[in-house]
Amino acid sequence: MHGPRNNRKGKVKEQVRYIGRYMKRPAIALRRILSYDGKIVTFRYFDKKEKREKTETIDVMEFIERIIRHIPDRNFKTIGIMGCTQEGAKAKLTLP
Repeated sequence: MHGPRNNRKGKVKEQVRYIGRYMKRPAIALRRILSYDGKIVTFRYFDKKEKREKTETIDVMEFIERIIRHIPDRNFKTIGIMGCTQEGAKAKLTLP
């Protein structure tokens, strides 16, 4: 993963812009973030092992580290815009 360097810890706005450029869609929807006070983030998620929704509270730096894991590597190619999932192709696709 390529993320902001550790020597830029004080420049939060710069880090958020950096992360935002590399995320096509958010790793977590805003409606799942229940609270944020500048130091702690509380969010909910679905635990696939227990098959139920859970709530977790962690500090902001841990939350950012988890989000950064979802940034694709440099030159990573996605295939979601190819073939039958391409915009416009859905209308042309006919299934038997």
